[in-house]
Amino acid sequence: MQLLIESVSGQSFQNYMKTEVFQPLGMKDTWFGLPPDFAQIMALPYGPFVEPLPRLRYNELAAAGLTTTLRDLATLAAAGLKGPHGAPPGRGVLKPQTIELMQTP
Repeated sequence: MQLLIESVSGQSFQNYMKTEVFQPLGMKDTWFGLPPDFAQIMALPYGPFVEPLPRLRYNELAAAGLTTTLRDLATLAAAGLKGPHGAPPGRGVLKPQTIELMQTP
């Protein structure tokens, strides 16, 4: 999907997601990849024996490279639900028909 988005849009995957999804939803603390100051703002992962683990970087950004906050992740999840007082789902980013297809088994 990452390559498809880049090919069709002519943009990098990161820029496309930022302008088409994250900004319209107001997700200010979300990006793909690690930010330059990641060591100061991200928790250090630990293994089963309390040994520090490296923070991994992924080339496959769409599959494993999302960096976000709990608030922004909840915002993204809420975009697929009806809003208060029956507001349509999608929050202006996804069409209601798209959400219906996404939620169809």
